[in-house]
Amino acid sequence: MSNFKDLNQLSDKELCGLVSQITGVLGADPKRTARLTENPEKLKKLISGMDSKDIEALINRAGKEKSEQIYKTLERRGING
Repeated sequence: MSNFKDLNQLSDKELCGLVSQITGVLGADPKRTARLTENPEKLKKLISGMDSKDIEALINRAGKEKSEQIYKTLERRGING
C-alpha cells in the first residue's frame, strides 16, 4: 500500500483497527470511535469521497505533534499519503 486511496483496500477489521489507533492518538471519545467503526462500509464510502489533500488537511488539523503520530501510524501500515 502506498497512499491514502489505498485505505479502502484494507479489510474491514484492519481499517477499523487503524481508525481506532488514530482516534486514540487524537484522544477521541471511545464511544464515538465505536460508532464510527461499527459500519466499515460507511467508513470506506466516506474515505473514498476524499482525496489525499482532504485527508492530509484532516490529519494536520490535529496539530503538529498528533499529526506526526498519525503519519507514523499510517507509515507502519505502509500508507504514505
